[in-house]
Amino acid sequence: MRYRKFISLLLSATLCAGMLGGCGMQDTEQKLPVGAAENEIIAYQPVEDGKMLITVRAEYNGMPENLEEIIEAQFPEVDVVLRLHACPEKGDEFNQSLDHQDFEDIVFSWGISVIEDDRLSENFVDLSSKGFVSNYFTTALNSCEYNGHLYYLPGPGKIQGIVYDKTLFDEHGWKVPTSLDEYLALCRTIKEETDLLPADFTFKWASGLTSLINAWAYGDVLAGDANYQWLQKYAVGEETMAGHMEPLFELFQKLLDAGAISADTFEREPWDRSVALYSEHATAMTAETQMAPSYAQSLESTHEYAMMPYWGGNGPDSDYLAVENSYHIAVNKKLENKGNEKKYDKVMEIMAWLSSVDGQLAIIGDMGMVVSNVKDVPMVSNDFTKNVEATIEKGHLVPDTHYVKISDSKEFYKTFHQGFWNIAKGTQTPEDVMRDCDAKVKELLRGAAEETPETVYGSATKDFSRLETGLYLADALRRATDTDLSIILVGKASCGTVSRIYEGEITDTVLNTIGLNTFSGEDPDFNKFAVTTMTGDQIVKILQSSFEDDPKFQSTFTCFVISGLKVEYAPWAGTGEHLVKVTNADGSEFDLNKTYSVSYCNGSFTMQGSSSTEVTNPIIPGLEPEKVYQETIAELLGPVVQADKEIAPFTDGRLVLNWDMIGQ
Repeated sequence: MRYRKFISLLLSATLCAGMLGGCGMQDTEQKLPVGAAENEIIAYQPVEDGKMLITVRAEYNGMPENLEEIIEAQFPEVDVVLRLHACPEKGDEFNQSLDHQDFEDIVFSWGISVIEDDRLSENFVDLSSKGFVSNYFTTALNSCEYNGHLYYLPGPGKIQGIVYDKTLFDEHGWKVPTSLDEYLALCRTIKEETDLLPADFTFKWASGLTSLINAWAYGDVLAGDANYQWLQKYAVGEETMAGHMEPLFELFQKLLDAGAISADTFEREPWDRSVALYSEHATAMTAETQMAPSYAQSLESTHEYAMMPYWGGNGPDSDYLAVENSYHIAVNKKLENKGNEKKYDKVMEIMAWLSSVDGQLAIIGDMGMVVSNVKDVPMVSNDFTKNVEATIEKGHLVPDTHYVKISDSKEFYKTFHQGFWNIAKGTQTPEDVMRDCDAKVKELLRGAAEETPETVYGSATKDFSRLETGLYLADALRRATDTDLSIILVGKASCGTVSRIYEGEITDTVLNTIGLNTFSGEDPDFNKFAVTTMTGDQIVKILQSSFEDDPKFQSTFTCFVISGLKVEYAPWAGTGEHLVKVTNADGSEFDLNKTYSVSYCNGSFTMQGSSSTEVTNPIIPGLEPEKVYQETIAELLGPVVQADKEIAPFTDGRLVLNWDMIGQ
């Protein structure tokens, strides 16, 4: 598919048969062209004829750049359709997709790696017997295994090791250590001979501690089949830390004694640590990813930096790096259904190529900012990475470690984190901490088995598409706020929704999942429901902004849907011609000069910066909310669903998609 024809983030439920592998029989009565639907927007332009359509699930911060172009360049006979996903913090979009078997042909997702149940085998092809699986490092495959099978494979990841100030090392004549004893001796030397902190780590958040200490002690407590089997049993409450994890606690104590860490490490802000290394030059080392040179540049550092591995022992193979996979890759099991043989074979060709050295180099690109879990894939070699290249070549890359197998494991890591902090403060022993962690695992497993039912507000009598979901949200919001109109942003994970309502009960989780997005900004009222007053002319300008014609911005495709009016869009029309008609709900003329009360999500009428904390290019300059609701989506819209009892997609023509208007 040409770059000009970037696929929108919306995919039709009714087109499931034609667009997604094996979703059922095509509706023979549907006369719309390929890539069109009555209730959804799929492509900016008509889908090219003569090519096999391959749908791909992708996620914010969890997909390679230019994924569509990368695959199509290697496989010109396919037409790739991207479907972008995201989920609010309290939502559960990936699990909703699992429960309803709603996936694209190929899945790129970071959310798949935390699933530990039979929904993996129900949704995804078992790749265990595929020849290309042998291309991956064993440690990487172990992190993907479920019940002896592989239902997904690891994508490239960011490496984390010890980043050191090369300039300071050169000035003081310090040698880069090649063993644990050498590292500990170096820390003591720096502490005795300078005013510098030997190392400035940050354990303020549990993830900072676990990623570092697991990688550092990986060879002793987590590497290899026996340790892997222990971890699987521990995660379900069948093992204890005592008798197994002592080497990790012993290593932690050695780091404390050498001055590499202290109780203060647990209160250290990540930003302050970065300033100390890159700007103030007040420390010699920290734990960081290979993005360190970019961070140093942004802080205008004049020093040079490099990375070394974590040495967990004194043997030549006791070096490891932590790796954080940006995504994992799976294949929709429905491709195994009869009638999908050609597409199945083509997808397996794509998977084999993605699992090859050439495929990995293509999705990594030439920036060298991630490393591959596939053997023999070279990393961009430079002065920064030369000390870790041997570690990478050996495949000593430590994946995320899950000590407990339940969806909400935060409480375990709080206990784990607090226990190590208490050791650093001298208020607990390793034996105390191991007992506390064991008890927390069992408590959480009992709690997961005794979960209380959620509040049920109502039920959906059928599946909604994403546009239909947005239309219902708009209608419920208009009634909840008693406004003339309500506008909801669909298709962008910023102040809007990219999720779907599925047939079944509408609970807190469902409302949170379809509700406002994942991101928050500096403004505490950002990403909350709001009300303001707008003229008809301003409302039309909002609706006209639904379709972005500039290819540079089409990856953040948006579509505004509205309750209280009827709107006709022509998704394939030329620039500036996408909004065909706006009328009142009864079909009468819409008054551009009249003022209306409008409810919406605060922030949805602006373009967002990459961090979603800076707001630029407002669609309506000077427009401010007159009221901001602090209630959650469940608190505000739950009563509306309760009043409706049963909901279904609207069929009153409030949104019409015109596929006859095709721009040049």
